[in-house]
Amino acid sequence: MEQVDGKLLMVGDGPLLNSLSRMAPPNVEFLGRVPHSEIPGLVARSGVAVLPFEPNPINVVGSPNKLYEYMALGRPIVCTDLPGARAIGRDAVFFVEYSEKGFADGINELFKDEKLAARLGEKARKIALENYRWSKAKKALIDLYERLEKKDEL
Repeated sequence: MEQVDGKLLMVGDGPLLNSLSRMAPPNVEFLGRVPHSEIPGLVARSGVAVLPFEPNPINVVGSPNKLYEYMALGRPIVCTDLPGARAIGRDAVFFVEYSEKGFADGINELFKDEKLAARLGEKARKIALENYRWSKAKKALIDLYERLEKKDEL
């Protein structure tokens, strides 16, 4: 597959940050930890959002907040193909295997096919707004709390 030129911004820190930054090519910029208030602006300016979730017991069934956020911002997303993420992103996310090649191919595909990227971003935003708004989720959460409270009273 032909490589597409671009810049990759890596946000976050951790024990591998220094070694990764030494190994990375010049078009990868490590921002480290950034304030949460800056994340929406970074995501909104990005061409593609990438969620490289390692397949582990938590991630396989989990519902990662980043996925909801990227969907709400209408970004095309490349994400590890995991059941929990697929249940949220459905057919609005470009799912790939957890590998360098999987992510590289997914990112390249979305940069090469701008119509596909735009279509996925629009679909992701629509799914997020129709299904994952706080105004909708809060009722289910309050109902759950009330059921649990009644159970405790028994």
